[in-house]
Amino acid sequence: MGNAKRRVRAQRKRQFRGNGSTIKHSKNSSATSTNASSSKIKIPAVFDEEIAEYQRKPLIGNRIIDMEVLLNLFLQLCCPRCFEEGILLSEDSTYGLCSHFVIRCKHCDFYSRFSSSKKTLQCPEVNTRFVYGMRQIGKAFSAGFKLCGTLNLPRLSKTAYTNRENKLMCP
Repeated sequence: MGNAKRRVRAQRKRQFRGNGSTIKHSKNSSATSTNASSSKIKIPAVFDEEIAEYQRKPLIGNRIIDMEVLLNLFLQLCCPRCFEEGILLSEDSTYGLCSHFVIRCKHCDFYSRFSSSKKTLQCPEVNTRFVYGMRQIGKAFSAGFKLCGTLNLPRLSKTAYTNRENKLMCP
């Protein structure tokens, strides 16, 4: 009984039926075509409402932006005086996380100055918010110093940090 021979049948090779991980489209589908018109695709009205709502919302708050991206953007803008492309952006000075910028035209004598943050209580708001945020999470100057270094941001000096901290504590 134990030595009985079993017949072993060789398995047949499986036939290829296409890649199972790709999305299958029907050949006659005009709605999924890349060159179909918007009337064929039938964009839902909800999507149009979202676009309109997005356009009504003003951009507020702070953003972290790479300076190289900003410089490339300004090179594509036109001068308001001579209408030539090539406005140059340079950093005039910094105070903590806040920078003061100057934009100049390559072709004429146009220049304008602006700050990267609003001022509240004679100090850039971004510095006040930074100190307040560090206090909220229970960290002090050294943690903020390391955070700014990690994110490649300008750093707030120890005296500026302490001054902001004192103004937050004693209104």
